[in-house]
Amino acid sequence: RRAGPHARSHAVTPPSAEQTASPVIEWRAVTVDYGRRRAGQPGARALDGVTLAVQPHDFLALVGPNGSGKSTAILAALGLVPASGGQARVFDTVLHAGHPRFRDIVYVPEEPIYHDYLTVSEAIAYYATLNGQRPSADALAATLDRLQLTSARHTRVSACSKGMKQKIGLAQCLLQRPTLLVLDEPMRGLDPLAVREVREVL
Repeated sequence: RRAGPHARSHAVTPPSAEQTASPVIEWRAVTVDYGRRRAGQPGARALDGVTLAVQPHDFLALVGPNGSGKSTAILAALGLVPASGGQARVFDTVLHAGHPRFRDIVYVPEEPIYHDYLTVSEAIAYYATLNGQRPSADALAATLDRLQLTSARHTRVSACSKGMKQKIGLAQCLLQRPTLLVLDEPMRGLDPLAVREVREVL
């Protein structure tokens, strides 16, 4: 707006580096269709022109009924589901499976699949090494204690409850300390006490 004759001058504070930084996650008119196109008709539309940006240090929760496209939005951002239209970027990069930027990301899906023959502590340590890290015994012990998994450290994953398996995924977040943490239905299968514990950890 142009200043009038009686307008007061004032100093303008330049934007900080954080304010001008690229979004951590950005969906640009993203559309995702599942199923084949027949007679010019698209398959099931999971996302329809979603535009959204997540800035550094933001905590974003996608809330909606079952089948509303929450998981699809996550998978599209991570490049694990192709977009039918638009574009999704993470760290200003279009991701794909095996992209090196995944070293900065921990993604825990709604129903993670683990090697059932491993114990809880073995699973947590093993999956951390897949991201190029080797947690120390002290770090592993502290993580087990924080998630109240110490007493179950020698329990095989095959014998773990849904809630315990969720905690194994959360343990990766604590050990790896990623730049970006993506959780799909992190509270599913947890009892009220465990939900409160997870919220405190996050």
